Amino acid sequence: MRSTLAIPMFALAAALLAPLSGCSRSADPETLLLFSVAQRTVDNAKSQDDYLIAAGIYQQILDRGDVSGAVLYNQGNAFLHAGKRGQAIAAYRQAKRYWPRSSFLDANLAAALGAESRERFRPSCVGRMFSWQGWLSDMELFRIATGAGVVTLALGLMRLRLRSRAIGWLALTGLAVVVLCSLSAGYRWYCCKHPACGVVISPEAVVRQGAAESCAPVLAKPIHDGTEFWFLKRRGDWLRIRLWQGQEGWVKQDSIRLY
Repeated sequence: MRSTLAIPMFALAAALLAPLSGCSRSADPETLLLFSVAQRTVDNAKSQDDYLIAAGIYQQILDRGDVSGAVLYNQGNAFLHAGKRGQAIAAYRQAKRYWPRSSFLDANLAAALGAESRERFRPSCVGRMFSWQGWLSDMELFRIATGAGVVTLALGLMRLRLRSRAIGWLALTGLAVVVLCSLSAGYRWYCCKHPACGVVISPEAVVRQGAAESCAPVLAKPIHDGTEFWFLKRRGDWLRIRLWQGQEGWVKQDSIRLY
């Protein structure tokens, strides 16, 4: 009886994880051309403005829906050379979803963060439950779940024929992996659609006590480009944030970028 659960559970997991398979689609010729132009712009850059132009070309690729670790990583590099720390940090943070174990990405992110790299986000309870998924990209998560599902299905069918208790336990273990990967993928999708973090991208941003320019500042000094924070809620063009040290306040949307 237990082994017959393999088929419906595998179908459910495959349905949950199917959207991730789109990450592997090939880039179209126009995207490849834009990427090549951006790379040449970086190679021939002689000023920060040239690097900003390259970052803008990478953004065109992202706006077309061709999101990848390579595009985000290279955009982060372009922003970093252009002196835009906040934009570079946001691009690198998003690239981690596709290149979770890249030493080059980690090194460049640390360079963009500077002294702030010693500080860390305190994850939520759900985030701590899925902390292990930071080692896996979306495609790796999909492949593990798909592989576990195929193996589970095969074991379930074998269990029907051989009536082996050991095979039954292996099938249940496979189901657990499929379900865990499905839940992890769902959590990652939610985090992608509802970003909880952000970074300042303007030279300075005033954190105010209310969502209006007339409200008094929360801090004695504005926060600067590259300062990261928790995103709490939105009210029109204003966002309520929480800083590392625990202070909360409102900032204008055009001075920050969420990721």
